[in-house]
Amino acid sequence: MRKPRIKPTTEPIGAPDGDLYLHRPSARSDIRIEQPDERDRRLIDALDGTRTLAQLHAEFGAEAVDDAISQLQELEVVEDAADDELIEPAERRRFESQLRYFSDVGGGPTPSECQRRLREAKVAVLGVGGLGGWASWALACVGVGEMWLIDGDRVEPSNLNRQILYTEADFGLLKVEAAAARLRAFNSSIRVTATARRLESQVEIADFIAGADLVVDAADWPPHEIERWCNAACFEAGIPYITMSNILPLARVGPLYVPGVTGCFACQETAYRRQYPHFDVAVEARSGKPATVATLGPACGIIGGQVGMEVLHQLTGIAVPSTLGCGHIYDLRTMEVEREPVVPEPDCPVCGHLQPARRTQEATGG
Repeated sequence: MRKPRIKPTTEPIGAPDGDLYLHRPSARSDIRIEQPDERDRRLIDALDGTRTLAQLHAEFGAEAVDDAISQLQELEVVEDAADDELIEPAERRRFESQLRYFSDVGGGPTPSECQRRLREAKVAVLGVGGLGGWASWALACVGVGEMWLIDGDRVEPSNLNRQILYTEADFGLLKVEAAAARLRAFNSSIRVTATARRLESQVEIADFIAGADLVVDAADWPPHEIERWCNAACFEAGIPYITMSNILPLARVGPLYVPGVTGCFACQETAYRRQYPHFDVAVEARSGKPATVATLGPACGIIGGQVGMEVLHQLTGIAVPSTLGCGHIYDLRTMEVEREPVVPEPDCPVCGHLQPARRTQEATGG
């Protein structure tokens, strides 16, 4: 550690009784230091990232400084301010609050490394309507460096109750072109490519997503079949993908499917068939029919924002995504959440061959 610093989200506060508290709002708990002497207080104040470790050693003594830093590291409230130097000043200014988040959750990659991973990430977004548009906006906000958008629709007046990327001036324009222009104007450092067509097969999806680090599946046509295509294409290519939907007042975020780690959509369909005997009949009845569900902006914003956080966690590695192999279903009237895990099927034709460790454990009773 070259320039020790108390994390920006941790605030030292002196109490009237002489104790010192390290106030951590996000942790909803404080660290109490009982009756520190004046030298200890000055040392805490000196851990502001402006002094090198050598300078601190010279001022307070190597043993005292190293012992204090060791204890603060165990408490996860100290970091190396030298990490700031690994990010260009303009990027650091733009993402200052975001870097604090990476610092605060800690325990993994450094803030600069998290931001680098986002900057170098390539994310394919299938569909830029109500859900895909909000998710794309969230990804542009956090600095995902490259986004590939695909959608065959044009902007219509009925889109504007929920689709964040468009305005009345965009009526009649291709959605992907209007979306790409809006995202580029918002964040000129990201690269956005627009493909104006509908996806018609698993092969087309496979071609489009080749080389992506992650896929956001917000396409809704053809109903149900598009997710089967996306699932097969992503698992064949080894690319994680996340899904979302809304059937208001219910909103679904996830699952995030990761080949070789989680089950897949085909596994989920198998579970649905066990639970709902007429599942395939219902799917067939909806085939080729436009969506009739209610939808509106606040709901799409909640879903797209949550997807953005899950993608951020997956790409940076700063936290395990909560939707990893699990869908979250929110009742937007009560904000109650139901978790729906994806149970891997050992004989799944799509992902069963990617689960050798699981099959070995089952065979041995492990």
